[in-house]
Amino acid sequence: MILQGPTSLDAQEASPATFVAQVVGAPEPEICWLFNHTDVIKPSSCVQMQQFPDGRAVLSITKVRPEDSGEYTVRATNPFGTVESTAELKVLTPLPEETIQCPEGTSLSLIVEATGVPPPKLNWFRNGAPFVSSPDMQITEITPTQHRLEVNELFLTDSSEILVEAVNPFGRAVTKATLVVTPDERKKLEPPVFVQSPPPQFTAPETSTVR
Repeated sequence: MILQGPTSLDAQEASPATFVAQVVGAPEPEICWLFNHTDVIKPSSCVQMQQFPDGRAVLSITKVRPEDSGEYTVRATNPFGTVESTAELKVLTPLPEETIQCPEGTSLSLIVEATGVPPPKLNWFRNGAPFVSSPDMQITEITPTQHRLEVNELFLTDSSEILVEAVNPFGRAVTKATLVVTPDERKKLEPPVFVQSPPPQFTAPETSTVR
């Protein structure tokens, strides 16, 4: 019998993924893993399978690819029968890096959301360091897996790389954006002024010429 079946996973492309099951039986059952219920998985340079004396069966993929998305079944067989348990793997393709341009003096609101089993924790970084909120730049937790970054007023010094990572015990996913704050073109505009003007009063002889 299967005491514990494998757990469904969400994994970022090129990250590892591991399925663990625990099986008991007498005589000791033979274990195999199937992909999408039909293809028997064989060990390779990127796929390892292990069995332990306590009945644990482990399937490890070192670097998942989009085509690895699907259902993974552990099958245990002995002379008295066969039992199976299935879990799903979803391979997430990394989001492309974005560049966000905003004029100084404007506001900004960004929302990120992640999924996973179990639900991941979101961590924010700015220019490689943990994000520190300030009165003008704050992170709001809408839900544990959905956050909002709000900036009340952008300054040129706010230009930076914003990175968010989603982490759970089975993997890590990252999305990032480059924030570029551009100068306010209105600050370059000036009203007309006189650089030279006549004196308030001027008296000249009747026969002279004013220049």
